[in-house]
Amino acid sequence: MTAKTTQPPRTKEKLPLISSLETEKGFYSNHIQVSLTNTEMIIDFFIVGPELALPSPGAYSHTQKGKFIHVHRAIAPLPLAKGLASAIANVVAEYEADHQETLSNSRLPLPEDKITIWPKK
Repeated sequence: MTAKTTQPPRTKEKLPLISSLETEKGFYSNHIQVSLTNTEMIIDFFIVGPELALPSPGAYSHTQKGKFIHVHRAIAPLPLAKGLASAIANVVAEYEADHQETLSNSRLPLPEDKITIWPKK
């Protein structure tokens, strides 16, 4: 007998956030790293700055050089990886069409990249 997986209905509406496991506040990140294991997708969020340190949660000071500060880690089942990539690409494409602008891509292509989502300009 195979296990049947159920997925929530697809919708363009944002799900209402009633409460969060950690905090109702979001977090800022200017650098993201994505990795995969054989069962999970791991997304690590960082703040990167030439002289940035966080002495306490929510407080910013300029005391140490070249810091990568780990802000948050999200772990999800591996099957969500392609869905997340597709969702992000579609949201960006919709934004660009609605605002008649092309967002810059801060990620430089790597020789080992297997696909190109946005055309090179």
